[in-house]
Amino acid sequence: KESNERPMNPQVFNLNSLRSFAGMQRLQQAVLAYIAHNYKMKDTQSDLQNMFSSLDQDKNGVLDEVELIEAYAKLFGSYFMADAEVKKTLGTFDVDKSGKIEYNEFLMSYMTREHVCMEGRLKAAFNLFDKDGNGYITEDEIKEVLGSEGDAAQNFRGMIAEVDMDGDGKLSFDEFKQ
Repeated sequence: KESNERPMNPQVFNLNSLRSFAGMQRLQQAVLAYIAHNYKMKDTQSDLQNMFSSLDQDKNGVLDEVELIEAYAKLFGSYFMADAEVKKTLGTFDVDKSGKIEYNEFLMSYMTREHVCMEGRLKAAFNLFDKDGNGYITEDEIKEVLGSEGDAAQNFRGMIAEVDMDGDGKLSFDEFKQ
């Protein structure tokens, strides 16, 4: 059966993934960072490395602002729109605030909810944060896992508040996986 839909260009897909990642809540970003670091996507690893390499024009192993603007300009057909999108995306997506996107950050953008919402992976990530094993994640446990350097330490309460549905100041597994 023929389809009228054209297959999505992998670069366009990944740029769209970068855009959607920018709007995610901070705790979700931290969970994605954990999963991207620990989860090897065997089936897609080669494809992702190829996509990253094609965007990494100077082959230095990171995507800088210029490379991202070039890629987004092809997608949008406008350097003005590309520049605005890259600034927004880097502001949120560049987890380590290096001004560049490293490969692990790139992997996080690819890992859409379909990839990470498998119950087992989410439970493993939850258990990583739930240090005392009581079924809840607290501000102190997030600090312990993510570290408490600089401004990051002050944001943990806000991270919990973003997904704490019952307002008790801690996260259950059900709240965590929302």
